[in-house]
Amino acid sequence: MVKTSMLLHANLLYAEFPFSEIPNVIDRSYFPVLEMLEKNPAYKVILNWTGFTLEVLDGKFPEYGKYPEVIKLLRLLIDRGQVEITGTSWAHSILPLSPVEEVRLDIDYYLDTVKRVLKVRPKGFFPPEQGIDPLLGMVLKEKGYEYCFVDNDILRYTLLDRLNTANDFKPVPPSFLKEISQVANKNIISQLLYLFKWKRLLKNLTNMHPVTWETAGDKTITAVRCYQPWSSYILSCLGRMTIMNEKRLYKLLDKVTPTLEGYFLPFSTDFEFYGYGGNIKEDPIPVSRLKNLLEYIHQSPHMEITLPSEYLATREAEDFQSLYLRTGSWSTDGDFALWDADPDNRRLNEFVREVREKYHRVDKKLSKKERNEVIRCLLLSQNSDGRGWTPIPEHRLFCYNSALKAFNILEKY
Repeated sequence: MVKTSMLLHANLLYAEFPFSEIPNVIDRSYFPVLEMLEKNPAYKVILNWTGFTLEVLDGKFPEYGKYPEVIKLLRLLIDRGQVEITGTSWAHSILPLSPVEEVRLDIDYYLDTVKRVLKVRPKGFFPPEQGIDPLLGMVLKEKGYEYCFVDNDILRYTLLDRLNTANDFKPVPPSFLKEISQVANKNIISQLLYLFKWKRLLKNLTNMHPVTWETAGDKTITAVRCYQPWSSYILSCLGRMTIMNEKRLYKLLDKVTPTLEGYFLPFSTDFEFYGYGGNIKEDPIPVSRLKNLLEYIHQSPHMEITLPSEYLATREAEDFQSLYLRTGSWSTDGDFALWDADPDNRRLNEFVREVREKYHRVDKKLSKKERNEVIRCLLLSQNSDGRGWTPIPEHRLFCYNSALKAFNILEKY
């Protein structure tokens, strides 16, 4: 019987909806999903909240409201052992694009926020956009994290001996998201043919075992695999996109789950799809469909709902294969071009670097209040949602204006 759970990633800096929608996202998505979980104690899920999102819920950004009822529900579910909170970037930054000291600072800010708001200390870490590098793994270990979620496509580079993606003698096969993006622009026959290939891919993904991630500084940390093909398949079925539906999903799960080994994470993406909507699925998926899937998993003779910390507590590190994982993300090309290649993004990133350098020149002259404000603005200016996938102008300007606010404080010195 394979151990399993689902991860819901909540981020109120979501690139595709305006800040004015924050109350609606919370009322239509976050709260009803948490209520559903509260009424069904057998369901255990992994929740990932950015630090900014937690501070909005806690009223630290009063322009977006305050939501004590959500905090209360979260704490109840945590106390029950029904929910595991994982760490992440405070402002949803692409961490491998930041200096190491800023990564440390970002992670510290998140840990301080989650301790204050939810009274917990996460054991696991979910990197924004699955962006990792050997230095991030080192910092996570330094900060006391026990495991980190990684995209299986990144792990595949090592397993296929494709660490150097510029080596034309050993070309890297396209990522799953790359193939999906190419097929999406083709005719319905091509899409149906790819659906058969997609299902074969899922049937062959049987090794779900975590690995021991070899990071910089001679440190290691457990890496729990995320599977983008599974997340996309479940999203397509629950969202009833084209010919997809729940019947297809359950039929495939019935076939596949008896063959799985390790820790199965069938869904690890946006919380907001349930009840509100998102960039891939604009129409919301009813919370009832998420409940039905969790009930199916609960009733399955081949799956047991288990939180990752519970699963890892029963395993020894020596049980896992030890691997180096290359720098990358779960963008379509597995790199960071999505967040730094666009001319607007390049200019924004240059301005952020300018602010960062100025801060380090004058930080000793700042008051404690000014220093905290500059750091918060600097972190907010680096959030990924002002850059990609398809940000609305409001979010890109939010990044520019956050950096500008820090710049104006520093200009006094």
